[in-house]
Amino acid sequence: MPNALNHVKDCIDRLLAPYSPRRLSTTEIKSQSLEYNAGWLIESPVCYEGDTVFLHLLITPNFPYKIPDIRIASPEIKPLTFPHLESDGKLCVWPERYCVTIDNYSYIKELLSDAVNLLKDAIEGKLEDHFFDEFLSYWAYYCKSNHRINCLCNYENKVTRQVFVFQNKQNVQTFADDKNSLVKWLDNKSSLPSPNANKLRERALGSIQTSAIICFGKPWHPSQFPKTGKEFTKLIENEFPNETDEIMALLCQSMANQYSSAPIILVSFETKSGPCFGSIVFARGLFTRKNRKSVLDGFRNSIPIKDFKNRIKTIPVFGGMVNRVDQSWSMGRDFNRRWFDIKNETVAIIGCGSVGASIARLLVQSGVSNLQLFDNDILKAENVSRHVLGQRELYLNKAKALGDSLAIDFPFVTVDVYPNLWQDVEAKSSRYKHELEKADVILSCTGDWYSDQMLITLQSEYTLSPIVFAFVEAHALASHVIVNPVDSNAFNSIHYTHTNKVGKMRCPVTYWENDTTQRIPACAGEFQPYGVIPMTHLHAMASEVVLDLLLIGEEELMPYRKIWFDSGKVLQSLNGDWSIGWKESYGDPKLGKYQRTLYFDGKFWVDRHD
Repeated sequence: MPNALNHVKDCIDRLLAPYSPRRLSTTEIKSQSLEYNAGWLIESPVCYEGDTVFLHLLITPNFPYKIPDIRIASPEIKPLTFPHLESDGKLCVWPERYCVTIDNYSYIKELLSDAVNLLKDAIEGKLEDHFFDEFLSYWAYYCKSNHRINCLCNYENKVTRQVFVFQNKQNVQTFADDKNSLVKWLDNKSSLPSPNANKLRERALGSIQTSAIICFGKPWHPSQFPKTGKEFTKLIENEFPNETDEIMALLCQSMANQYSSAPIILVSFETKSGPCFGSIVFARGLFTRKNRKSVLDGFRNSIPIKDFKNRIKTIPVFGGMVNRVDQSWSMGRDFNRRWFDIKNETVAIIGCGSVGASIARLLVQSGVSNLQLFDNDILKAENVSRHVLGQRELYLNKAKALGDSLAIDFPFVTVDVYPNLWQDVEAKSSRYKHELEKADVILSCTGDWYSDQMLITLQSEYTLSPIVFAFVEAHALASHVIVNPVDSNAFNSIHYTHTNKVGKMRCPVTYWENDTTQRIPACAGEFQPYGVIPMTHLHAMASEVVLDLLLIGEEELMPYRKIWFDSGKVLQSLNGDWSIGWKESYGDPKLGKYQRTLYFDGKFWVDRHD
C-alpha cells in the first residue's frame, strides 16, 4: 500500500508541475479536519482583499474512488462570505454526481481550473443568486438550534397565519395548520396518551400552543440573517409594511407560550425550485417568572405593539432547520402529481394477508390517504415469510397490526380497521355495508369464494364501487387482477358458478397433474408453497390497477383483467405446464415473465387494440 500511495503522489506531482505546487508534510496533513492521505499547496491567480489565495488539493484514502477536495488554505474566509464555500474552507466545485475516469488523474487539472474560476466569479459577486437558489444549504450555517422541528403545514398556502405546535419530551416540535390534523399526526405516532387516560391526555392536549408562520417572498441573503429580535422585526416591517401590526400580534402571542423556553416561529420563502421552510428561534420567551405572564407586566389586558417590539429587540435569535413531513413532500417532494388527484379517495381492502397487506402499503406510499382494512385473522409465525408484518406482530389481528404499522410509518393517513368477520349477517345490513359505500374502490384479496360472492351481491344491491380481485394460481406462477364493475359479471365469468366445479377457474393459466397444496397436521390444514418474490408482481399489478381506477373513475369503465405469467422454466421444474385450454384460447406463454391485459365484452375475454 505505501508503494501504491507513493505512485499516486508521483503521478499527481507531475500533473501539478505547471502550478509549482508544494507537497504537504505529514504534520500539515494531520492538521486538516478530515483524514487525508496526501495534499499539495498551490498558489492561485486569485486575490481576496489584497491577499493571494492559496489552495490545498487533498486526497483521501478512498482515492481514486473519491474526487480530491479543494480547500482554501489562506487567507481565512468564513462560510457565507460567498456561495459554494463550506466549513474549513472547502470549495464545492463539482456536484457529488460528477463522474470522472478513475484510472486517469488528468481531470485534476480541470478540477483546479474550475475551482479558480469559481473563486473569481464568487469574489466578483457573480454568484450571489446562488444564495437564493440554494437557500437551505446556506441557512444551515446560520442554524444553532438543537430542536428537531417537524412541519405539517400546507406549503401551498402563502398567507402569514397562526399555526399550532406541540413539543414532546424529546424536544421535538411539530407544527400544523390546525389542531385536528396535529392531534391525528401525534396519535398515529403514539406521541399522545391514549384517550382512555383522560387526565394525562387532557394535560397533553392542553400543551398544544399557537405559533405563527410568516410567509416571505424572496429568500434572505446571508447578510440579512437576523441576530436579534430587532433585526427580525425589521425584516417583517420591510416585507409587510401594511401588515406589520397584525404579524407582530401573532408573534407576541407565540412569544407568550408558557410551555416553550425558546419560542420558535416558522418562516417560508419562495425559490426557483419551490418553497422552503426555516425557523427563527428566540433565545427566550416573554415568560420570565414561573406562573406569571410577564408580557402583561405593567399592562392590564394586553401590550401595545410598540412596547412589545422594545421588549424583544435585544433577545438573541438564530435559525433552525425544519423537516417537512407533510404528505405532499413525503409522497414525492411536491412533484407526485398523481397524489394530488387521489389524496382524498378511499380504498377498502378485504383481506390483509400476504396479498392485501403489501398492496395496502404500496397504495399509501403512492399517496392514498384513506384506507379501510377488513380481516378477522391473526398473524402466525408461518405467515411472516411473505407478509409485510413480522414476528413482532405475532398473534395480533392482521388488520389491526397492519393499520397500526401504517399509521406509525405514514402518520398523515387515516386507517379504519375492522377486525371481525366482515360477512356477518348483522354487519351486512348495517355497519360494514355503510363503510363499503364510502369506498371509491374495493379490493378483495381473500381468495375465498364465499367472501367474493357476498361482495359481488352487495355491490349489485347497493351499487358499490368497482371491486378489484387479486389472487394467484398454484406456486404463484400465474397472478390475476380482475376489475369487476357493478353487474359486469367479470369475476364470475372466469369461474364455474355451478356443478361440482364451483369456484374453480374455467381456463386456468397453469396445469398441474397432481395437487399442489401441502398438508399440515391439523384439521383442514393445507397451504400453497411459494415465496414472497413471485407475489411482488401481483402486488404491483393490483396497486397499479387500483390507482388507475381512482384516477379515471367509473364512467364507461370496461371490465378488464391483468395476468402475470411467471417463469416457464420454474413451472416445468415443478412438474407443471401452461394449460392446454389457455394456450388454445389465448396463446402459449412459453418462457413467461411478462404481463398481459384482456378485456371483457360481456361474453368473451379479448385483446383490445386502441
